[in-house]
Amino acid sequence: NLTLKSIFGLQWTRDYCSQVKYILKTDDDTYFNLPVLLQQLPSLSNISLLGSLNSNAPVQRQGLWQVNQAQFPQPTYPPYCSGCAYVLNQDILSALVTAAKSIPMLPIEDVYVTGLLAHSIGEQCKHATHFPYWYMGPSPKHICLLLNERIFGLHNVPYESVYYIYSKINSGHRCNIL
Repeated sequence: NLTLKSIFGLQWTRDYCSQVKYILKTDDDTYFNLPVLLQQLPSLSNISLLGSLNSNAPVQRQGLWQVNQAQFPQPTYPPYCSGCAYVLNQDILSALVTAAKSIPMLPIEDVYVTGLLAHSIGEQCKHATHFPYWYMGPSPKHICLLLNERIFGLHNVPYESVYYIYSKINSGHRCNIL
């Protein structure tokens, strides 16, 4: 269902937000410092798909993120953006939605959208070190990276921590741990 939700979100954005230049997709448990991203976007003007690049990721055949051989026979996924946060521009949005009509869905949403669909239209996720990896939770080190504007966001943030992080950012707090 997550893959369907993402495709329908892209389709809705294409249909009702055609005037926007960039689309940020984040997971609901990702804290994202949008003002810092907005400062950086002008220098990233020629991007189509930007995020934390995963390359040579093995296909999980068991467990929570399992994909069976019939769904995806290759042993590794194509390069894709980590689904906790990525940016795409309006130019490829419609092409991704169109491609989804002819490419069988995978239950792994980020692999499907930013890997398989993007590859089918000749695009690939471009790595940006400021984007969080899926494992970048709200540890003291990662919070300091966020506060020092070295990363744009954190993943796996419990909702109880959102206000704490927000208040630290808005107070201009910086860390000296790193």
